Amino acid sequence: MINGSSHLYSTGKVCDLREQENYICLTGIILPSVTKEDLKTMDTKFIKQRSDTWKTARVFARVTGSTCFDALGFSSLKKQREHFEYVFESKEKPEFSTEVRKLMKHGSDNEINAVATLVSKVLPDFLPRYSFFEEGCYIVFQENTLALLVSPDGIIRSASNPIDVQCPIPTYGLEIKCSCPCPGNVYKPLVYYDIPYYYVPQLLCEMAVLKTNSLIFVCYSSETSTVFEAFFDDELWDVLQSRMSELYTKDDSKCPKKHWENRLTVTEKLKNYGKEKVRFIAELPSVVAKECDHKPVATCDEDFEYSHNVHTNRLPRQNDNCIISDLHGLVNEMTESVKEAFNLCRHMASEVVLFLIADLDRAHVPEKQHAIPIAYAMKGYSLTTAIARKMLNDVLETCYNGGLYVPVVSFDGQCYQMAVRSANGDPLTILQLMKDVFKTAKGQKKSDFIRYIKQINCVHVETQAEAFSSITHRVDVMISW
Repeated sequence: MINGSSHLYSTGKVCDLREQENYICLTGIILPSVTKEDLKTMDTKFIKQRSDTWKTARVFARVTGSTCFDALGFSSLKKQREHFEYVFESKEKPEFSTEVRKLMKHGSDNEINAVATLVSKVLPDFLPRYSFFEEGCYIVFQENTLALLVSPDGIIRSASNPIDVQCPIPTYGLEIKCSCPCPGNVYKPLVYYDIPYYYVPQLLCEMAVLKTNSLIFVCYSSETSTVFEAFFDDELWDVLQSRMSELYTKDDSKCPKKHWENRLTVTEKLKNYGKEKVRFIAELPSVVAKECDHKPVATCDEDFEYSHNVHTNRLPRQNDNCIISDLHGLVNEMTESVKEAFNLCRHMASEVVLFLIADLDRAHVPEKQHAIPIAYAMKGYSLTTAIARKMLNDVLETCYNGGLYVPVVSFDGQCYQMAVRSANGDPLTILQLMKDVFKTAKGQKKSDFIRYIKQINCVHVETQAEAFSSITHRVDVMISW
């Protein structure tokens, strides 16, 4: 690799994390017991995820990154009420179904494989000067209430000071999802090619607590993994944070009885987030991890010591030599891959659109055809009027520049709208205008018509003098009393 990170790149199916220099694991804090007051002074980012201490901390939190979507009522009112009753009334939530527990176990078991894919495929290719750091959790207190607990799947930051605890704000957060294969559905993709909107609140929570503007989202499967970069949305986060504070920071909060009035609007913003704030990076082959030997948590005998652990590649580092012929071959392969991808993704043409030119007589004899094709286009499943109009204008302009004047254009009913509407959508015929007026009027109520008629030529004044003054300005003959 020409970026100097070939020693980090895994060419096989297995990644040995014991020798992966850009993988920084965590030996986390362990405590026999922990209270809410302890969490106020504790550096919680060193609490090992899935440890007993971490699970206890999550119990104190009213909202977590993974429950934010349900807690704010975006999934359903029933799930929001269940979460609310769990927080304020200590009422147990319904147990997960067997299928859901299977999916959750699949995600937990394969998260380390996703991390191995990240450090041995993604980072060497796209972020060669960055390393992965395992993290604990981050806690947000509001009004002496543990309002939010977020557990990112890691952070990505510069590897210049890999174990410096006081290292500045990370460059990227990290969120990992492990898609579980569906044996009965062979048509469902194994990975995401768009980030589902129900993950957006979790991503924003992570970026907010990490104080970073970017996050790497990895979707892992046993065959390939997709990688995205998500960006922080201040406006959307302010809306979510405000709603979260309104519901869960006060002890006397009332359980919601109906959906939030802005729910549909905010849900639409969550769906648009993937189009406006997410960038697809790549789909790469996945690897399986061979875990390192470091302890997951410190023992009590070690006085609760915790640390980030660095790994060293024991193999001799090879020089990254690259010759021009290799680069030339690589560029050719990339060009062919792009062409192949284009041919696989493009829509197959169902029809051909043909432009013919003829004289006004349209005389036809066997030796002389009445029309000659001058342009054509391959048509897909649909052809909008706007596109057809642009195609026709281009053909007419080309003919005019070539000295051919085309006074008449004829076409079939598929392009009928070009004859009755302008490019701006305005009606060109009286009949079309009447149709537009009728379409607008037929959906109105009788009371709306009466209100409109009563307001025609109505003069809004406050006094009688103003009324006479307004009338005299609108008539030619002055009225005398």
